[in-house]
Amino acid sequence: MSLSIPEGLIASLEGKAGFHKRSFIDAHKNHPANTSIRYNPQKLAGYKGPMPAQHGRISWSPYGYYLAERPFFTHDPLFHGGLYYVQEPGSQFLWETLHQTTDPNQRLKVLDLCAAPGGKSTLLASFFKNGLIVSNEIMKNRAAVLTENATKWGTGNIVVSCNEPSHFARLKGYFDVMIVDAPCSGSGLFRKDPVAVAQWTPALVDLCSKRQQRILQEALVSLKEGGLLIYSTCSYSIGEDEDIMDFLVGHVAMETVALNNTPMGVTTVAGTVKDRAGNQPVGYKFFPDQVRSEGFFISIFKKTKGELPAYHTGEAAPAIAKEEQVLTGPWLKPHLDLKFIKQGADILALENKWVADLTILQKNLFLKKAGVTIGQIKGKQLVPAHDLALSTWVGSGVANFPLDRAQSLQYLKCQQPEIELDGLSPGWHLASYEGIGLGWMKVLPNRINNYYPRNWRILKH
Repeated sequence: MSLSIPEGLIASLEGKAGFHKRSFIDAHKNHPANTSIRYNPQKLAGYKGPMPAQHGRISWSPYGYYLAERPFFTHDPLFHGGLYYVQEPGSQFLWETLHQTTDPNQRLKVLDLCAAPGGKSTLLASFFKNGLIVSNEIMKNRAAVLTENATKWGTGNIVVSCNEPSHFARLKGYFDVMIVDAPCSGSGLFRKDPVAVAQWTPALVDLCSKRQQRILQEALVSLKEGGLLIYSTCSYSIGEDEDIMDFLVGHVAMETVALNNTPMGVTTVAGTVKDRAGNQPVGYKFFPDQVRSEGFFISIFKKTKGELPAYHTGEAAPAIAKEEQVLTGPWLKPHLDLKFIKQGADILALENKWVADLTILQKNLFLKKAGVTIGQIKGKQLVPAHDLALSTWVGSGVANFPLDRAQSLQYLKCQQPEIELDGLSPGWHLASYEGIGLGWMKVLPNRINNYYPRNWRILKH
């Protein structure tokens, strides 16, 4: 492994807190990037298989683990079933940040502004079990990936939107928490992304810094007074980290929030502009020569002044007929407090407490996904949606067909799994692997139909 770090980056970091030139260069030239995952706590209870080969826990993430080597995730059915998400160790520090600054039991509205591909949104959905996560991505192709990953996670409390930051000004004072993992120059990912090394220039840092300021200025209108902003990047550069902290306390009504404790090796850095309480903003940097992570930066702020909440509310979506709701019952866990809504031919399920918020979000944003799509009523039967198969709401009474690894991969490639039909009851079956749902199959008298979405199928061999 040989990696040439841009001289401009080295020069910009000389003398800065946490930077040690020799060990920093050695970490990039002679040590590989970490591979780590974060388990889905809502799906772990139903998992019946062995854990992947692990190489230690991530101390700041209760469901995070290092892996001894990087497997071919595409050929792991558990990855497709949403049992875990592949996420950098530093990015998982968001969990500890939230643990120290918020109450996970509160009913909070949380915006993940720059969310694709979905690592932080899925973490938020697990941390805030009683919350509503609005997961936004401006680019349509990346929003499609975000929607897929939110669906696989299966928690039902993620709303996916595809909007520009300026659109959130329509929701003045609406959100309790805002996460801005801003687009950046990517220097923290040099060990795993050679393209980022080739593209890095001081001019790119300046461009990203200006874009980060614009994104924050436009979107922060939607954060309520007293609300929490968590800003992060995968960059080491002062212009994208410390300078943005100074921008937030100098140009926006924000106060810094310091963490009580941080993991060994994480560097605390400070800005130069004092907030209204007279404190310099603080942030936290992960350098790969000092902590077991790729490069990462995070800082926390409280909004001290904001507009009164103001936004347009929409009309409530039509509820489904009682006879249709009866048909959904056998497919879902009992005692869920859900509202069933008709969206075209689809039946959508959403937690009752968020129905009014859905109308607000639909009125002001372009939504790609909300709640869990249960399926469609055809005749006197429910045709289940793929969304439901991956949901943590699917009932234990649904017919389940366990597949082995080879059969699971055939299924995920939209092939005909090699299954004996003898003794199989006709109708819908949840195809599963080690207790984790993958999708639907329909058993007919002489064959099995594979209902895995073709646009999600495995193409690599």
